Amino acid sequence: MIKLVNVSKTYKNGTEALKNINLEIYEGEFVAILGLSGAGKSTLLRTINQIIPVSSGNIFFKNVDHNTYKMYGDNPDKTIENLNSKGIDVKKEDLNLVDVDITKLKGRKMRIMRSHIGMIFQSFNIIKRMSVIQNVLSGRVAYNPTWRTILGIFPEKDKQIAYRALKKVDILEKTYSRANELSGGQMQRVAIARSLAQQANILLADEPVASLDPITTFEVMEYIKKVNVEDGITTIANLHHVDLALKYATRIVGVRDGKIVYDIEVNSKKGTDIIDDLEKVYGRPIGNQDYVGEE
Repeated sequence: MIKLVNVSKTYKNGTEALKNINLEIYEGEFVAILGLSGAGKSTLLRTINQIIPVSSGNIFFKNVDHNTYKMYGDNPDKTIENLNSKGIDVKKEDLNLVDVDITKLKGRKMRIMRSHIGMIFQSFNIIKRMSVIQNVLSGRVAYNPTWRTILGIFPEKDKQIAYRALKKVDILEKTYSRANELSGGQMQRVAIARSLAQQANILLADEPVASLDPITTFEVMEYIKKVNVEDGITTIANLHHVDLALKYATRIVGVRDGKIVYDIEVNSKKGTDIIDDLEKVYGRPIGNQDYVGEE
């Protein structure tokens, strides 16, 4: 679904954040990116939607309709069926599926591609003075003309999509509450709902639970995993905690000094074996202070 080819990023101050990254991420995966602070995890994540442009290399998205620049996933037939069930009229014969290099896109084409990539942040990145429903409806901006966005007038169809998204993360009762009245965990659930309303194919999560207490951390991770499994949204998450990666991810990618030094499917090894391997990522053995989960 996503293919990074020789991707490098050097900042203006000379810092080499990424060095010749080659990586393929497949439809429906939950990929946890692990590494020390400053290893390049956030830069890697943000090049995927080009919030941070690459210095060199290419990032390809597979199965993009060349006519509309909408992504349809690795199984177009299944995705078309899903879209049609949501009232979006798509026919296979109308599709011209190609691989698109997002690093080459500009303007409208870039905006359309980004509309299929949801993102949640450590700081939640929701507008606290607005209501929960308004924050979730902001995920529908790409589907509406500018005047509707400015006036905050969304059609009933979009509101129903937003309600379903809020129900999915069990926060429907807060629909008309102001976002600043919510706890941190509730704010992150609103951010997940916004990506669902966006009807994203891909969810990027940049340290999504770093600001949360341990109990709320597991609650939010459960919702992220839920949308990954039930909605088939390919999920890529930067995480600090090894136990969360082992519990929720299907694959772990380790980054060190801007390079990928580790890449393993979680179910292919025991948790303790993966922990032993992660010395390659962290430069030291991983002990009980880093891991609190089960094998």
